[in-house]
Amino acid sequence: MELVEFTSGLLETGEVTVPAVLVEISADDLAETGRLLERFYLEDSLELAGTAPSLNIEASIRAAQYVFYAAHLIINRDAGEEEVRKRLVTPDATQTPSAMYSVDLVFRHLPALLNLAKGLAPSDILVTLIRDELKSWPLSAVGAGIAGDTNDTLLQHGSLRTLYTDRIIFYKEKTMASGPVLEQIKAVTGEYPGKFWPGFDNE
Repeated sequence: MELVEFTSGLLETGEVTVPAVLVEISADDLAETGRLLERFYLEDSLELAGTAPSLNIEASIRAAQYVFYAAHLIINRDAGEEEVRKRLVTPDATQTPSAMYSVDLVFRHLPALLNLAKGLAPSDILVTLIRDELKSWPLSAVGAGIAGDTNDTLLQHGSLRTLYTDRIIFYKEKTMASGPVLEQIKAVTGEYPGKFWPGFDNE
């Protein structure tokens, strides 16, 4: 049950253990991981302002698989490019509020893995693939230091817009503070943006 143990550690403490050998994930492991993510969704969604998007459990499980394999490939660097591309499959292509939030339950930890991978081998294909994947998920990309296109659907959903804006302010992501996002940051910080983001009003 490698995936559920990995995902549990990731969600609860941020500390994970990856197997020394790349493993295939069993149906039982996927099912148990799904139940874990359902419980986590119920807890995490209570922290959102407003109404949370519904859970897309399939997308959330695939996101867990993506991060599981990414962590393994970062630590065990004997896999070729073909194997890396085979394992790192995008969790969902719909970009609905449900998909964005469901993927983010796990992908919010992906920037930390990207930064680790860049520190070990900045020109590796693994770094490129993870960075490109995060560009498709701007909510989860905050903290990775990359600029992607902010999906209109993200900004139009009240609770996700608030979550996204709060993360940008917390991480002080200059690359993401532009256009409608910048206006949202100003609306949140009011007359004293420097209190929440020192130097912001001088950017």
